[in-house]
Amino acid sequence: MSLLRRAFPLTSSILETVRSLSSINHHSIQSTNFSIMSTTPKKPDATTGSQGEPLPSKEPTSSDNANRRYEIIERGQLHTLSYRCYFRDTQTNTIVSPFHDIPLVNEDYTKSNENQNVTIYNMVVEVPRWTNAKMEINKQFKMNPLVQDVKNGKPRFVHNVFPYHGYLWNYGALPQTWEDPNHVDEDTKTTGDNDPIDVCEIGTTLHATGSVIPVKIVGVLGLIDEGETDWKLIGIDIRDKLASQIHDINDVDKHLPGLLEATLRWFKYYKVPTGKPPNQFALNEQYGDRAYANRVIDETRKYWEKLASGETKVEEKVCAIANTTLNNRGTISKDDAEKIVEADEKHQKEPAKLDASIHQLSYVKDNEERSNKEKKIMTLNSLVQLNKISKNLWHLLFNRPTYHNAFNTEFAQQLIARCQQIRASKDIRSAVIVSGQGKSFCSGADLKERQHITEPKQWMEQHHIFEQMFNSLAQLKLPTIACVEGFALAGGFELALNCDMIVASRSASFGLPEVTRGIMPGGGGTQLLARLVGPARAKQIAITGRKLNAQEAFDMGIVQILTEDGQALERGIELGMTIAANAPLATQAIKQAIDEGWGKSTDDAKAIELTYYKELIDTEDRHEGIRAFNEKRKPQWKGN
Repeated sequence: MSLLRRAFPLTSSILETVRSLSSINHHSIQSTNFSIMSTTPKKPDATTGSQGEPLPSKEPTSSDNANRRYEIIERGQLHTLSYRCYFRDTQTNTIVSPFHDIPLVNEDYTKSNENQNVTIYNMVVEVPRWTNAKMEINKQFKMNPLVQDVKNGKPRFVHNVFPYHGYLWNYGALPQTWEDPNHVDEDTKTTGDNDPIDVCEIGTTLHATGSVIPVKIVGVLGLIDEGETDWKLIGIDIRDKLASQIHDINDVDKHLPGLLEATLRWFKYYKVPTGKPPNQFALNEQYGDRAYANRVIDETRKYWEKLASGETKVEEKVCAIANTTLNNRGTISKDDAEKIVEADEKHQKEPAKLDASIHQLSYVKDNEERSNKEKKIMTLNSLVQLNKISKNLWHLLFNRPTYHNAFNTEFAQQLIARCQQIRASKDIRSAVIVSGQGKSFCSGADLKERQHITEPKQWMEQHHIFEQMFNSLAQLKLPTIACVEGFALAGGFELALNCDMIVASRSASFGLPEVTRGIMPGGGGTQLLARLVGPARAKQIAITGRKLNAQEAFDMGIVQILTEDGQALERGIELGMTIAANAPLATQAIKQAIDEGWGKSTDDAKAIELTYYKELIDTEDRHEGIRAFNEKRKPQWKGN
């Protein structure tokens, strides 16, 4: 997968599902405020024997939580090999394929939410939450009806791995997407699974099989299922009562604590009772954020377009492309589509009786999981976390949200260590994203810790560590991008100034208020600020100790990108991915030339630039750049 087209925060990281233990404890205390999941929908009744029973063959009503445009046509008997669930477009009275004909984007809901700058997608629900009949869009049958997957010649029911029964979410897929089995993804290192991209809908309502619902995608999990890439999007029905509160992957843990961890565990072990090993995950078992997920969708959409147009050759018995709306080589007439439906057995309203064994629980013991969980707790306790967003980006996350990420001695030591890791690694060559967990970037030094430091020698010993912290960040060869939400004050502002670029939300605030505490900036603040705004303005800001709002900081050139609240990290990652599109040695050389040349005479500064220029002439990346230009293709940078 081309990393130039998608980003991956890890608090996301693309943003990674990083959670501090303090925030987890806080959420558990507030559990009485959490939404209760619906378990008793009018249709289907998942508490009866007819698990996942689809809606009747009539136009769904609003209470059915289905798209009024589509109705389902059932054939055969539910929970037998004869069952088929086709779709009809009620506007044209035409049978349509849920794989090829139903649009990927829900234009109506996207337009009504355009002020949120979010795309709303159509999701075809295959399996209602808490049920385990493995219903899915069938790729081989013409018009791609929903059928129950087959295992050993029988309808398949997913095992219930303790403590779960069935699926944890409404499960389904996005139409007009395809995970290409011929394409090796650059992040997962495996090929696609030949399916539409899957969605776990996490809202509070249980949706029936065959429903077509409008979903907002907030993240993605990179499952490697039996050696194939099988992306699992995390989405929520835009009409759900939690939709206005869940915008990105971090919000899920805030409002539905434990669900992301349970989701990963569910996908890891759900095939173990059949004798298969636990599944693996890409991206260090972390979730990609909304931006990363949308890039995954965009890419699988392009693979589908090539499939539907015939550019990608696939045998009909592997993936049928029959449709009634696309006007391409796979398009069939309305009458022929009706004949496909009529050729199947007539629908029997009474589902087949289910064996009680489908409700049995399976128990899985994994010593490796226990060890990894202990390691993960240690990571979550880290005051400064370092994660890989992708092959191209690091993510430094300040993790003291309860204290607005104020840094103490331990925080500084951890940041120094993380910067050493970045310098020592050869894995990531493009950029470092720096952000804060919670409401603020960083509010400066922890004055409560300093309250107990009374001797000048002790103060200087601690400050020496802080100096190393600032310098470690400033001296990274990779370009650094500070993503600022909330406060960036005192030493927190200096941390941002020690980065190469600053992206800030509109409610962010900046300042050097040390003078109001009887001290002055000691992390480079006076010098770095003067470079950006000039000596007079820098003096005015530092000597008065006043705060700057984000717009002022942007107008002065302190902030390079101004964005809406909650989007600083996302925009920072986008900037990082833009940098990642360029030759890494060249971007690093440019940073070094500018930093070393600053303040020198023009002739000396030009000499520094020329030195770095000459170093790039005989690199493989320079040769590749010229080749790619002349061959009219994207360059493949090697970093050498």
